[in-house]
Amino acid sequence: MKSPRRIALVLAALLCTAAQAQLRVPSVTVPTLPPGLPPMQQLAPPLPALQELRANLARDLLRRHPQLIEADPAGQPIRRSELVWISPTAGAVEAARAQGFTVLREEALPELELRELLMRAPAGMATAQAAERLRALDPGAQVDFNHLYTPGGD
Repeated sequence: MKSPRRIALVLAALLCTAAQAQLRVPSVTVPTLPPGLPPMQQLAPPLPALQELRANLARDLLRRHPQLIEADPAGQPIRRSELVWISPTAGAVEAARAQGFTVLREEALPELELRELLMRAPAGMATAQAAERLRALDPGAQVDFNHLYTPGGD
């Protein structure tokens, strides 16, 4: 007769073997590049080149469309005279209209319990000055420039 300790060891070994078989990760074949192509690091341009490309695109947009596009204080391209106003009070919106602002678009975002207004600054008012004016009308609301977004890669 076998000892209980020996039986327990044999059972433990069998269980471990069964568990290993069930938990073993299947082998996966990693695809390789076709012959003649450079290594992956050489296929994508380096990050500084992408940053320079984006900066050149922004400069080109600003140069070609100065009547429509300007730079925000950080140098990023924005739509001239347009501001995004998040959840201002009704009184602040009426005060903005009285000062010459125009609501271009209003969109409710019920899932976020927010309301977004696209505002046009009064004629002759700088966009940065208009942003400060809206912030003063409703300090609890968020105001941002209407930024232009360019492709960032795949």
